Amino acid sequence: MEVQDIKKELAKHQLSGHGSKTVIVGIGVLYLEGKLLLTRAKNREYWCFPGGLYDVAGETLEMLIAREYREELSIDIEVLGPIDNRLDISSTGNYFRLLSYYLVKQADSRTPRCVDNGDQADLAELRWVSLSEIDSLPTALGTKAIAKKAQWLAEHGLC
Repeated sequence: MEVQDIKKELAKHQLSGHGSKTVIVGIGVLYLEGKLLLTRAKNREYWCFPGGLYDVAGETLEMLIAREYREELSIDIEVLGPIDNRLDISSTGNYFRLLSYYLVKQADSRTPRCVDNGDQADLAELRWVSLSEIDSLPTALGTKAIAKKAQWLAEHGLC
């Protein structure tokens, strides 16, 4: 999906009262042999799927997600298809976040690892978890629902 198209749609449906800035976040959900890859950043107490902010002009969401996996986990992935989109408001109420979730598969044989790029947002930990294990972890809002959709799509070969 082209980021410019998303920005045009957001501009058409501008929501008011919470500031005018919208950030776009591309998130890749890696499902392999019944397990999902979750990560925890150094500056966060909760677990989430790997991804990042759109900050490179001309990049598609698929390119963004692939770049984030290379930079943060040192693996190459292939983006299979969209899972869901969610629009939420930041905890401060100053901006919106459009979260775009995509099912991905690993495209190389390397073992994912947390790469230290000298940034507080770098990953501290990664963990492979089953759908039932997600309930026992502090996770980002909507993680379980996205995990269920990803598992269903992967198991039915729809992405």
